[in-house]
Amino acid sequence: MRFVLFFVFSIGFLNGLKAQFSISGFVYDEKEKQPLPFAEVSVPALNFYSQSDSIGRFHFDQIPFGEYHLQIRLLGYRTLIAPIHSADSLKVFQFYLSIGHGEFP
Repeated sequence: MRFVLFFVFSIGFLNGLKAQFSISGFVYDEKEKQPLPFAEVSVPALNFYSQSDSIGRFHFDQIPFGEYHLQIRLLGYRTLIAPIHSADSLKVFQFYLSIGHGEFP
C-alpha cells in the first residue's frame, strides 16, 4: 500500500516538473529607435498577455517548451508577429514596430 501511495505522489510531482522556459525583450519604434511603453505583448496560443513597461521591456515566465508565435500590438503601429522557440530562452529580444493604421483589432 505504501508503494502505491509513493508511486501516485511521485507521478503527480514529476508531472509538475514539466519543462518550461522564459523570454524577455524590448519593444522600440522602428524609425525613432525609442522604447515603446504600453505595447501589448502576447503568446496567443497560451493566452499569455503582458504589456511593455516604461522602457519597452517585457518578460514571460513558465512557457511550456515548444514553438509559438509572439504577437506585439500598439495602437498606431503595425502588429508584429514573431516565432519563438524554447531554444530562445537565453536571448533578449529586440522588436521594432513600424507606424501603420488599422491593424489593431
